[in-house]
Amino acid sequence: MAKYPTSHLCLIMFELIAIVSANMQASYGGGYENQPPFGTPPACPEAEAIIFSWVQTAITEDPRMAASLLRLHFHDCFVNGCDASVLLDDNENFVGEKTAAPNVNSLRGFEVIDAIKSEIESVCPQTVSCADILAIAARDSVALVRCVAFIGHRILTIIY
Repeated sequence: MAKYPTSHLCLIMFELIAIVSANMQASYGGGYENQPPFGTPPACPEAEAIIFSWVQTAITEDPRMAASLLRLHFHDCFVNGCDASVLLDDNENFVGEKTAAPNVNSLRGFEVIDAIKSEIESVCPQTVSCADILAIAARDSVALVRCVAFIGHRILTIIY
């Protein structure tokens, strides 16, 4: 059996991931074609600024909140897709993910998302979903703590 250098295997894996991603985007639609500047403007143009402001304030008050919001988004997406179900409270007819064993007394940041949703609802009622708020808040948390590049991983030095 021939042995291939690790750099070749990494490059092949990278190419396979790129091909699969392109095929999935072509099959399921990327959604990017409807985003500005190519498509219609967002229904609530103020939403991203509101989310950014709240996330920035929360991280300033508690720097751990950046990781908490990213983790909250991960736990939401991991179970049944990114549907904001992790934000739902229990009631007599429903047991939410918030109180599930992996999440109870573990996840934080619910109050930040609630505050963001309240302000967005006052500006653009019934327009921006909680799932979108959670995804954008997670994105902004990563950006605010300047975790935009993961330099030092061997794969990056091989590919680039």
